[in-house]
Amino acid sequence: MTDGPARQWLMEFQTTMAFLNNVLSIVHPELYAAGEKVMRHLCEDDEIEDVHEILDHWMSVFTAVLVVVNRESPLHHDPKTCKSWYDMMLTIRQYQEAILKLSTFGVHLLYNTGTVICISGKLVHHGVSEIESGDRIVYSFYMRESVHQFCSVPLATWMHYSRWS
Repeated sequence: MTDGPARQWLMEFQTTMAFLNNVLSIVHPELYAAGEKVMRHLCEDDEIEDVHEILDHWMSVFTAVLVVVNRESPLHHDPKTCKSWYDMMLTIRQYQEAILKLSTFGVHLLYNTGTVICISGKLVHHGVSEIESGDRIVYSFYMRESVHQFCSVPLATWMHYSRWS
């Protein structure tokens, strides 16, 4: 990986990724543990040495991130993850009023900057409205089932609130 925007973003986002890891460790401990095992496996896998330099700076247990800038996101499902897993969305920057639509539940929520949402993107039909003014960046972190299978890490199951007691 060269010195450039990607490395700079990884360096600047390490604290945020650590924070999101902590959130996931609370809301879905089994998924967090599986994500940690996947990352350890990837870092130790000699067959993919070409990505080790990136992994040295990738502080997230999530295996992928999608960045959406100033775009409406029509209602959709995320097909490449598991129903029982949480995707995590973080919105930043300054903008005027956005609405997160969770049509599966018939809910519309104010989606202010700094909001972190954990949902099953495969199960919950969701979308985000356009913004009237300003700049909005949404980071959508998720795990790919295929990466867990590549690493021979068992797939995390549904989170149950009884695990908190």
